[in-house]
Amino acid sequence: MVAVIRVGLRADRRLLDVTRDSDVSEPFWLRVRAEWGADGADPGRAIIVPVDRALSRLAWLGEACRLYRVGVAWDPEARVLIERFGAEQQALAAIRLRGHVSTAAGVDSRLQGTRFTRALHDFQKRDLARLLALPHAANFSVPGAGKTAVTYALYEAERAAGRVERLVVIAPLSAFDAWQVEAGECLRPVPTVRTFEDADVDSAEIILVNYQRVSPNYETVAAWVSARRTHLVLDEAHRIKAGRQGQWGTACLDLAFLAARRDVLTGTPAPHAIADLEALVNFLWPNQGRRVLPAESLLSRPSLDAVLSASKNLQPLFVRTTKRELQLPKTHFDVRELPLEGLQAAIYGALVGRYVDAVRAGKDTLAPGAQEVAVAVEHDHRVRTAVEGVDPILPVHADRGHVGGELLPRRQLGPLVVNPVAIGAGAQDGRHHAAPCPRASKIARGLRTSICSIWPSLTPALRSAGRMSSGMWL
Repeated sequence: MVAVIRVGLRADRRLLDVTRDSDVSEPFWLRVRAEWGADGADPGRAIIVPVDRALSRLAWLGEACRLYRVGVAWDPEARVLIERFGAEQQALAAIRLRGHVSTAAGVDSRLQGTRFTRALHDFQKRDLARLLALPHAANFSVPGAGKTAVTYALYEAERAAGRVERLVVIAPLSAFDAWQVEAGECLRPVPTVRTFEDADVDSAEIILVNYQRVSPNYETVAAWVSARRTHLVLDEAHRIKAGRQGQWGTACLDLAFLAARRDVLTGTPAPHAIADLEALVNFLWPNQGRRVLPAESLLSRPSLDAVLSASKNLQPLFVRTTKRELQLPKTHFDVRELPLEGLQAAIYGALVGRYVDAVRAGKDTLAPGAQEVAVAVEHDHRVRTAVEGVDPILPVHADRGHVGGELLPRRQLGPLVVNPVAIGAGAQDGRHHAAPCPRASKIARGLRTSICSIWPSLTPALRSAGRMSSGMWL
């Protein structure tokens, strides 16, 4: 008779209960605890294991079971997770081996007879063809490329094929309107679209949830995703770049195990570093981020070879339409200078006074994070500072009523960061050349910090009025 350990998925769908039968040997159970941890009230008999930990440390189990003659009894939901995880590992390996599919052939036939009625541009059909060729994918197209419409086409094609039944979109509140409006413009008849706050959300086919709601309501959202074959989409997915170091990332990564299909949408997939991509890859392909992205590429200052290696690995996993492909008309700027009045003038005066007084006093009283800003008052009076070898200047024009920021041309704020997505897209079809992207200036953050630090000194009336309009200029 074979000894057995029993593995069951808890109701929260984040944890597994692992229990040993009385005849399971102690050496085997010690191995289980060494690999999966000893969390639980009675670890000598049963342990509690996070799903992501169990799946990321699964390779040892088969060999150990054979060695100690132990069987594993999975409950039905846990078995689905395990089988899906294994199938996706094989799928990812096959995708990386074969490379990408670039033809748009077959897109029209996939959409024929479905509810999707909107006409797509050629570049959208190209992206849709590649998305349909992948079980999970990323759309890194620039804003205005129609990522929402392409995602609705993708969902409808997958729904018609019987792979998914429902769509759950996690997005900022500001994106809800686009998803609601475009559902009516893309699909006929229009499916029922509901937000998390709606009372009859369970009857909806398309559900919108904002990032802040997912973590505190995880069990409810997880129940939606797991109740039926669900297509789970992250809009502005760079918001989970912190991964399991943040609440939003943790909740979304846990939901990933439950979805039948996963897609991420963002025009800025790596806003600060290649490491920002790791959480997005882990969402699409749970626990595979470190396999796709080389360890060297995740360093704060990766070498060019490491960036190129990461780009090569990413190529088959995403689509991207560039601004050039949108063929937009040339931008025309009509600049008009307006005087500051009322609340804005009061805050401007307080801000300028604080900087000027601090510099004249020769004391380090600037707000934290703003010390690198040098102040220039009228008559071109400039005070230089040395932060990271940078000579930033803050020109103050009292008569014209505005503050401007500039850097002396021979300096910059730090190392250049190469865009791995642009390199990867270029390797796909020759549409890109690697272009260095400078890191964001600290000057704006310093100004924001300083405004926040002087805010309490304003009158209560001004502070009250400012709450209504500060978002326009902060």
